[in-house]
Order: sequence, then structure tokens, then C-alpha cells
Amino acid sequence: MSLITNLPWDTQVLGNKAGKVAVPENIPAKEECSLYNFIHVRIPQTKVELCWEYQSIGYRYVALDFQLTNEPISGYEDSTVFNSSIKKIKKSLPFFEIDGFNIEGSRLMIDPVLKKRLDKNIWDKMIYDHCLDFADFCICYIDKNNMLRGFISCFERKEEIEIFLCVVHPQHQNIGIGSSLFKYLKNYAYTQQKKITTNVLSVNTGAINFYHKQGFIINNAHIIMHYSNLNL
Repeated sequence: MSLITNLPWDTQVLGNKAGKVAVPENIPAKEECSLYNFIHVRIPQTKVELCWEYQSIGYRYVALDFQLTNEPISGYEDSTVFNSSIKKIKKSLPFFEIDGFNIEGSRLMIDPVLKKRLDKNIWDKMIYDHCLDFADFCICYIDKNNMLRGFISCFERKEEIEIFLCVVHPQHQNIGIGSSLFKYLKNYAYTQQKKITTNVLSVNTGAINFYHKQGFIINNAHIIMHYSNLNL
């Protein structure tokens, strides 16, 4: 049985066969790894000794990935969250324009081997796909010119809402768009009595500090390692 599962999206984006190790304790053999151009594994920080074994077969450290959580805040519901610029959409064709987004703190961007292979419009396409069918719902900040300026995509489960992607357009940062989006999301989480979770790479200190201001705490961490036979 294969210990590596295919990653169709990464394969499409990178133009090379990509996979992930679903259970990090089950370390694949070199022979199986050689069947892929790129492999991703998340190792619990409590099992750091596994990193040595992965390094011995050609994996390299990329970053530490923190999991953050925000519990429902009693009495948070606030009518001021209903900003006319903010729309919540569920699996629908975007009715607004998406152009010029960039996510520097992502796993793909901080790995120089992968960053070189990314199309310059990859993040605009990703946001489009999240709106259309990838995420359970998206919260969008749309300006008067019908341009998307901020975006949060989420998966909604029985007891939690997981933020998968959160980004503000690079030309519209530090003017309160991110805070407005989170105010809306936290209000929704309160009405559903669900906690909010997300993952942020340790190198993305700006995002971690932003989440901290929003009331999130760090629960645990995973070590991100990549295997690749791709050249720079």
C-alpha cells in the first residue's frame, strides 16, 4: 500500500507530480519518494525525532506551522459588522473582479524551489476557485468599483470554522479591511457557537500578530518538510 497520496492541486500548479505523506509516522521508502517530483509532510512538533529520519531520505525543513484558535465570545454579536462592502458567498461564481493578489507567507511561496514555478496569477485563480467550489463559504470585501480587496475562505464543521485562506490585497492593507472581515466572521461564529481555527507559518510574523490581536491563541505546531527533485 502506498504511503504517499496524490495532491492534484499542487500537481496542477507546479506542473510536476506532487503528493503528501498522510500519516507522518509511516515514513515512505526512498524508492516510493522517487516516483514523485514533490512531496509534502506535516510532522507534529511533539514528534520532532521523525525529522531526522525524513532528512535521511532527502526531505528538508521548510517552516513551523502554528495552529491558532479563537473560541466563541459570549455576547459578541454586533450589528455593526454588517458593512455593505462585505458579502458572504457559498459556492457561487464570483460577481466581482479579482486581480493582483499575492500571498507571500504561504507554504508554496517560502520554498524557493516551488516559488519559481508559480504563475504570477496563481493567487487570483485560487481565490476564484475557493469562491466557486473549494470552500464551504467565503467572506469578501468588495469596493465600490466591484473589485475584491479582502478575502477569507472557510470550511465549516460541526464544532468549528476553519480558515483556509485569508488575504488582503497588497495595495489595500493596513486600512482596516482585515479587521472588518474578522469582525464579520467572529460574529457569525458566535451565532453558530463555533470556535474558529487556522494555521499560520511561523515565518509569517505579521499574520501571527494580527491573529493575536483578534483574540487567537497558539494551540500546537507542525514541522513542514518538503521532498523534491526539482531544480531551481
